[in-house]
Amino acid sequence: MNCPSRKFALLAVLGVLIATGCASPTPTPAGQPTAAIATATTAPLPTSTSAPTAIPTVVVPTPSMPAGGGTITGTVLYGEVAPVPSLVIQLWKQPYQQGDKPISTTTTDTGGRYVFANLPFGQYSAQVDNQSLKAQGYYQCGGGGPMVTLALTNTVGRNDFACVYKVHLVRPFDNKDLDFMQYPTSERTLTLKWEPLPDATKYAVDVLDEASQKFTVSERNLTSSEIKILTEPGHKYQVLVSAYRGEVFGRFTLGRYQFQLIAQ
Repeated sequence: MNCPSRKFALLAVLGVLIATGCASPTPTPAGQPTAAIATATTAPLPTSTSAPTAIPTVVVPTPSMPAGGGTITGTVLYGEVAPVPSLVIQLWKQPYQQGDKPISTTTTDTGGRYVFANLPFGQYSAQVDNQSLKAQGYYQCGGGGPMVTLALTNTVGRNDFACVYKVHLVRPFDNKDLDFMQYPTSERTLTLKWEPLPDATKYAVDVLDEASQKFTVSERNLTSSEIKILTEPGHKYQVLVSAYRGEVFGRFTLGRYQFQLIAQ
């Protein structure tokens, strides 16, 4: 019995299956190799489990300036020959600031020597302590003072001193207790006289007119302890008396005194 309607229904179902890919695959003939379709895959990159290698840092050493190691030394002499022991020396930091105080002190030994050691590099000056100077009867100590710079290229500095006694005036005034004097006078011819200083062989007297900046007196080889000075009214003079030993002025100075003379 023919059923055309059933045939048409079966064909419709078959068409749907073919359209959706659900149809049976075409059989491969016997003995024919089957071609496999390879699917391309991307292989994963290898993963490192070790720490990254650090780039070495090269450190170039920088020369450094040591904090210490400098020395300031010197000698204190009387008459440029005899050592002055037990004199107090002060060390000052430079440049000086108002209110500063000595950063260190020491005393001279029997040879008149002193030393400040293990100082940080920098600028310093050494000075004689005035109280110690007066206690030993000295009037002044010249020298020293100039600034010393301690550095890698200059680890040792020197400040030397030459001490002198006071020349004791007896005319026109007594200067025993005076470090400096402004002496007024109406005398046109003034006698200047002093006590001889032990060990001194000669004396020098300089009188400088402050207005003209010229010396009215400049004696270098006095063997006596007295000299006369001419003055002019209204003039001011700087008077310096020096005592020394030997034949050359300026060497082996033993004593000194300076004052201002005011002619009225």
